[in-house]
Amino acid sequence: MEIPVKKKSYSQKYRKEWEDNPDFKDWFAPVQGTDLKNIHRTKCSEIINEVLGPHFKESLRLDIADQKYSLILDESTDISVSKNLGIAFRYFSNSQNKVLSTFLALTPIPQADANVLAEAIIITLNDNNLKIKNSVGIGTDNASVMTGVNNGLYQILKTMG
Repeated sequence: MEIPVKKKSYSQKYRKEWEDNPDFKDWFAPVQGTDLKNIHRTKCSEIINEVLGPHFKESLRLDIADQKYSLILDESTDISVSKNLGIAFRYFSNSQNKVLSTFLALTPIPQADANVLAEAIIITLNDNNLKIKNSVGIGTDNASVMTGVNNGLYQILKTMG
């Protein structure tokens, strides 16, 4: 006797207000026989990568414009021994009229020394049209590579800004 194997379904939940947003309307046009409450992960990934991601990235760029901001940084090594630099920042949002903290990027890095970290930060800021000279602060976990007086990331960024 063969035991039937239940196939896992990876459907994603969505928000009803997405259907009314003009930026996303075409993506949510009902397809014959499709229940929009259960979007397959492939379509959901496409929506996130091709529509939502660029939309929110552009709105973030417009919101921060030439505002002053503070960087929040942390280096991490995952289980596969890949090193990444998490970059978040705080700024005053004119559109929401309050201080916001938001994630910017998770940048892969080959090694965790101050020069590599500084280069990764500069590249990420440039990719997001942010100027290092507008940075007014840095928050880290007090690792010596970040806060070292002579060769730390803070000193390197200070000379660049």
